[in-house]
Amino acid sequence: MKVSFERHLESLFARFPEWDDNLRTYIELTYRDDDGDDLDEHVQVSLRVHNIFETLFKVFTAYGEFKDTWDFPARLDVFPFGQQTIVQSEKMGVRFDFGIYHNELFLHSDLSSPFYLKSMDDEFWSHFIALKSHGQFEFLENAVPSSNEANMAMKELKNTKSSIFQLIRNYIILELYEGGAADIGALEIKWPVTESWDSIIKNGASAFNHLYRINYMLYRTEYLHSGSRKRLRK
Repeated sequence: MKVSFERHLESLFARFPEWDDNLRTYIELTYRDDDGDDLDEHVQVSLRVHNIFETLFKVFTAYGEFKDTWDFPARLDVFPFGQQTIVQSEKMGVRFDFGIYHNELFLHSDLSSPFYLKSMDDEFWSHFIALKSHGQFEFLENAVPSSNEANMAMKELKNTKSSIFQLIRNYIILELYEGGAADIGALEIKWPVTESWDSIIKNGASAFNHLYRINYMLYRTEYLHSGSRKRLRK
């Protein structure tokens, strides 16, 4: 029998002080100006932070009632001033990242099958609204318009207040002027590193659920359209 989310969260409380120490040490070593004498320690604390983030993912994936499997053990990706822990949905092939960059923690996912954004209903867009209540939500644009027509449209529709508007704007412009929106961008939720672990776990689990639903609705629409095309060709 699965333990309730609250019970599982309570079982982690005793580990939070150790997690705080590891994160604090990681940040100190990442920004320390030295000649590499602390490299071994930095590697070890980086692995401990990775294990923390993998634990978070195991909580997130266990309580969303997802009919999916995940590619644990999670992968580690290290980059300047940060790192991220990566898990992938076996069903959709979509990856989710939880990491640290500078003084912020983040949960990140690329948008799968963005061509089908035009087919989404209001329930789909309600997940974007919900994300805003679980942290600092952003749409991170990836594909950048290059044609004169696209750049002119971007200038006319410039907006920095609404992530949802930015996504819809970019989708329309890329579809009309750039041949498609296959690599449109990603969704990200951020929290300060000072946020409590119980808050990160609660908000992270909810945010992960919404990110999964967004990607699943796009994936399912593509899957159904692909099946229809195959049947028509028979």
